[in-house]
Amino acid sequence: PMRVHQVVTLVCLIALVPAIVGSTLAGVTVDIGVVLLALGALLALLDPSLGARAFARIDWSTAFVVCGIVTYVGVLQKLDAVNLLGREAMAIGTPFVAALVICMIAALVSAFASTTGVLAALVPMAVPLAASGAVPGWALITTLGVSATIVDASPYSNTGATLIASAPEEDRARLRVMLLRWSMAMVVLGPMVLLPILLLF
Repeated sequence: PMRVHQVVTLVCLIALVPAIVGSTLAGVTVDIGVVLLALGALLALLDPSLGARAFARIDWSTAFVVCGIVTYVGVLQKLDAVNLLGREAMAIGTPFVAALVICMIAALVSAFASTTGVLAALVPMAVPLAASGAVPGWALITTLGVSATIVDASPYSNTGATLIASAPEEDRARLRVMLLRWSMAMVVLGPMVLLPILLLF
């Protein structure tokens, strides 16, 4: 049978989504982080001993790294760095190389930031290259989307950080290195393998 704190956790999770959606539709801005911290504090108060054990198991190093990366990426976005890199890639004379560079930029930035945010910034820049006919538009956009998504296991993204935080403490360091190697390899290999394959069709 489920214990009290498990039932309360389930109720909080079920109520959270409609509450956030409802407040957004009503035009009320809600800080989801603050709401989640409040719910976490409530759960910790229900069973203080369990809360203390859970608190000790939090991977604080990963939490601090992700917060720092999010702040850094926010500064880069404020400075319009992603658009600057995209414009520099478009200035490359060879269309195929320009397409590869744009996809690599998308992968690299996505490893540390939001995939959808990166795509929203780079897809409009890729449109002139696709419209020129030098690189088929469907192949470029597909490679751009896959390149930005395949690196989501990076330890500095939400998905990778969640994987590391959920792993046993003794496995976290090794998992962090493995995920970092994977994502950095995919920054280069993803576009270089996928784009030529798509161009064959």
